[in-house]
Amino acid sequence: SEEGHFDLNATSELGVGKLILSRGQMVVWDSNQKVLEKFLFQKYEYPLPIIGDQMNISVKASFLNRDELKKLMENKEKYFSEQLIDEEMLVRIALEYFERYTLPLSIILFSFLGCVLGGVFTPRAQKNKKIMYALITIVLYYAIYFSLVGISKKLLIPAWVAVTVPLTFLLLVSGLRYKYLKWS
Repeated sequence: SEEGHFDLNATSELGVGKLILSRGQMVVWDSNQKVLEKFLFQKYEYPLPIIGDQMNISVKASFLNRDELKKLMENKEKYFSEQLIDEEMLVRIALEYFERYTLPLSIILFSFLGCVLGGVFTPRAQKNKKIMYALITIVLYYAIYFSLVGISKKLLIPAWVAVTVPLTFLLLVSGLRYKYLKWS
């Protein structure tokens, strides 16, 4: 980076400051010092959570542990009113918080869908039809998920809706396909 500075004005119970870098590049190396990734930036803001006298660097909400996320969710109105986090960060925190609880459910529901669609050996035409159902379901699931996350980031719907509606869709599709299973 050509220049940078710390903005530690936002210190309090949450202790969030920022390292602001201008006109630079970031490089990621592997253990053999081979460049894996390199990107240029005009301006880069790096969040710096400060806990006590220690400064821990965190890039996004996904780097926070469960207890830190829970603390942020419980005190989000307070941090927002103190202007320590903005609405965009609130949404990111909420999305990460709810995604951590819905991810295991999505794994179970995708497994259920796989069992429903592949559970019975059928003629080749039926097998191809099941593969088509599976692919269409996966594409629709992710289309619903990413469109609702985008809408949630625009503050039009709550974060919990954005992560639970695609799961509901997956449950409905799996349940509807379940009644077509032939057990004989």
